[in-house]
Amino acid sequence: MNRFKLLVVAAVLVQGCSMHFDPFLHSAENTDAEPEPVSPPANGLWYQQAPSEVQPPSAAPDQRLQQSPLMVFRSLGNSYQASYIHKSLDDYAEQMAMQLVGNMQGPAQTRRMAVASFVELDANLKQTSVLGNQLAEKLMAQMQGFGLPVVDFKAMEQIQIGAQGDLLFSRDVSELARQQDIDLVLSGTLVRNARGVQIHARILSMQDRQLVASANGFIPAVVVDSLYSPPYVLSE
Repeated sequence: MNRFKLLVVAAVLVQGCSMHFDPFLHSAENTDAEPEPVSPPANGLWYQQAPSEVQPPSAAPDQRLQQSPLMVFRSLGNSYQASYIHKSLDDYAEQMAMQLVGNMQGPAQTRRMAVASFVELDANLKQTSVLGNQLAEKLMAQMQGFGLPVVDFKAMEQIQIGAQGDLLFSRDVSELARQQDIDLVLSGTLVRNARGVQIHARILSMQDRQLVASANGFIPAVVVDSLYSPPYVLSE
């Protein structure tokens, strides 16, 4: 009889343990199960954290929020545009300079190059902008960094010393050298659209206007807009 009672008690204990741990086992199975597919949201925006940026659950909520930046993906058919981008105009100028140097025809180290302002692609090709002037300045530094002899034709023959500073550059033709020893000219056109500006750059030979090198690029609108703060005024 005692043996029978022991068997009954053991069976009850085993059944109780099984009932107690079933939820835990069920939870573990659900954790390992494959996630159900998620339907895309109506607005077309996806927010997904990079695996390296995900913070452990032990981190404080505020810390996880601050240290877990979101990657934003735009779906087709949505006009979402980023309000910030980590690249600057220098980065795009560097990429364009690499393209120009990479496909340049003929020796360039012995030919003196000037860089002119980029202009809007319109009927007269004479309208420049903040972007056109700054892109020319940055490309001047980039091309010189590649070892090409760059000429700054805006430098006067003499330094003008004044109370507000000592001036070397001018846009007054009468103050510049009448004879400019220039072999190549780098310039290009700007084509604007809702998302940014398409850049078409080219290097021309001053002797025969032959195309020596060319490059295309795109600068997002957020980068272009950042050039206008603080305000930049073009003199008439």
